[in-house]
Amino acid sequence: MAAFGRILLSCILLCLVILPGVAVQADYAAQVTATPTATLPAATAEATASVFEQTGLTITDGAPVVISLVGGQGAIDLFYTAAEAQTINVTARSVTPGAIDTTLQVLTADNDNLGFNDDHETRRDDLSNRDSVLEDVELPDAGVYIIRVTSFTGASTGSVEVTLEVSERGGIGEISEPVVVNERLRSNRTFETTFEGNEGDVVTITVRDLPDDDADIDPLVTLLDEDGEVLAENDDHENRDTTLDLFDARIENFILPSDGTYTIEVDDYFGDPGEFELTISFANSTTAIAGGTMEIEGSVQANGRFEQAFTANEGDVVTITVRTERNSDLDPVLRLFDASGETLAQNDDHNSDDDSLNRYDSQIASFEIPETGTYLIVVTGFGTSEGDFTLIIEFES
Repeated sequence: MAAFGRILLSCILLCLVILPGVAVQADYAAQVTATPTATLPAATAEATASVFEQTGLTITDGAPVVISLVGGQGAIDLFYTAAEAQTINVTARSVTPGAIDTTLQVLTADNDNLGFNDDHETRRDDLSNRDSVLEDVELPDAGVYIIRVTSFTGASTGSVEVTLEVSERGGIGEISEPVVVNERLRSNRTFETTFEGNEGDVVTITVRDLPDDDADIDPLVTLLDEDGEVLAENDDHENRDTTLDLFDARIENFILPSDGTYTIEVDDYFGDPGEFELTISFANSTTAIAGGTMEIEGSVQANGRFEQAFTANEGDVVTITVRTERNSDLDPVLRLFDASGETLAQNDDHNSDDDSLNRYDSQIASFEIPETGTYLIVVTGFGTSEGDFTLIIEFES
């Protein structure tokens, strides 16, 4: 009996040692299966493939993936392979609107955070207030990245649709016609774009707040050169353009100092989010030859403007005329600016003895150029008048 008792005691002790271990192992395996958050192994193709085979949770550009969150079982990771450095936008949307307060994170393979969002704060009507959006996340290199999705409390259960799109935003490049870009500012973030310009080009940059009941903005616009030096900036435009709201921004008739790439930055004065319209336009440009005459056909819309740049040498004497057709509705107003935007001369009705001009045509006569450089002619209509005209630039020999 004593021997039997010792055997029975040994069996009991063995079960106490082994069985809890088995239970822990089973519970751990179930948790890993349901909660595929991960840190990627060494960045090799074989290692990456191994992780994908284990989880099966990959995401590609433009292909939504639906995942199932389980309360108390943590986040779910999706793996995205970037072929090169790029910018991405990611959305996490509760399949049942409002059922899950999602959070969204983008990380490198080493778990370095590249972006996090809880509630998106955009105007997208396909999302509930508690869905998540990450915009313009910059992926620095080719490789594998982690898209991590969970609920705010970690206790919610339900389906979430995750969408990743590669952003095609880039520089605008060379501009031959006015460029209009509609974009959105995020809270305390700066919108940035670039364009190519040449020395002497005359550029006007306008930022308008787009109507938005929830998020009106007070835009700031800044122009920088290739070295990041600020060339010009504006908060509130302070001109008579009735198409602009009081707090819209405009850098007007800025003459580019050299050939190269220029950067435009748009911010909100208070760091608020909201939608805006960015317009970049160049004045017409030509090189005038002393002693020559140029005639240029132009047109002005109501509350609009026509711009013409030209170069001249110190001491040149120039007469600038705006001539309309008989019975035209346009009453032209003519202004001449230097490279710094200073008004050098202006005229509404010419009051000369020139019989070839109509009563309300405009003329700046025999103006002496103060220094060699680029000059800007601006034609507008008095009040809301509009119509076609001929601009004549005549250099005295």
